[in-house]
Amino acid sequence: MTLPSHSSTLPPPVSELDSESEDEHGLSRISVLIGGLLIDVGVPSRVSISMIITDVIELANDQFRALLQQWIDVQTEADPELASASAPGGPFGAKRWIADDGTWLSTLSRPNVHLIREPIKEASPSGLQCVGDELHDLDVLIYATGYRAAEFLSPMRIEGRDGRDLRGRWSGDNASAYLGACVPGFPNFFTLYGPNTGIVVHGVSVFFMSECAVRYVVDAVRLLLESGDSSLEIRESALAAYQRRIDEASSLRAWGFSTVSSWYKNSTGRSTQNWPLTIFEFWQRTRQVDAADFIFTPLPTPARAS
Repeated sequence: MTLPSHSSTLPPPVSELDSESEDEHGLSRISVLIGGLLIDVGVPSRVSISMIITDVIELANDQFRALLQQWIDVQTEADPELASASAPGGPFGAKRWIADDGTWLSTLSRPNVHLIREPIKEASPSGLQCVGDELHDLDVLIYATGYRAAEFLSPMRIEGRDGRDLRGRWSGDNASAYLGACVPGFPNFFTLYGPNTGIVVHGVSVFFMSECAVRYVVDAVRLLLESGDSSLEIRESALAAYQRRIDEASSLRAWGFSTVSSWYKNSTGRSTQNWPLTIFEFWQRTRQVDAADFIFTPLPTPARAS
């Protein structure tokens, strides 16, 4: 098996979706896997699959969203206002989704619970005032507003070659690292669960991603020790090619093409969090370090005694 290199191009997105069979209406049947659900759609058999894949994925997304909406509607039938307020504002996968067994919506339906979607304008000693100037009196305010996910390794200061600051290289929240682990200009420095290694709809845990990354880092250390050099660091060209692939793939994912706000994106709208390719590819890429991707710096030559 040939492992994909950093210069790999995006694979054809629809080769596995094509179908030779036609139904009684002259439509080819295509199965699309979204969120663990297999959705079957029909497309005209004489139309190039590659030309209509975007429409097919959009249709499958709509069907999956409608299925999830039914789960909301059934539980909020007596409260249409709650049904509307609890409906997601974007496609499935654009934000972190809630795996609900009914507890979440039943809690929102309690008479002493109110779901308010209006943005908060300000907090005052008596409560919260929303953008619509409605004031909500509160006895206790619990902050559950998230965290700065895009500011990787914050608030630590990490210096690389020639005193280069890592947060300066990343412009605060625009982090990028080869396989989420290696940064040019920072020799012998590795991160685990770094940029673009989060998994949200892949069906595996962060432990898998971290174990793959650990294997990659250990192999890099092995390679360095065997070389007898003092350090190794990823090449700028390797990271640039890799990041182009990641960003291109992210733009095809729900969190990439959707305009909804989420912690998956940084302040410029770029996704720095999620792994947009297959889990199999991450496993492949982290099995073994490619020495050609790295710059090796020899040990300094000892000075001769005068």
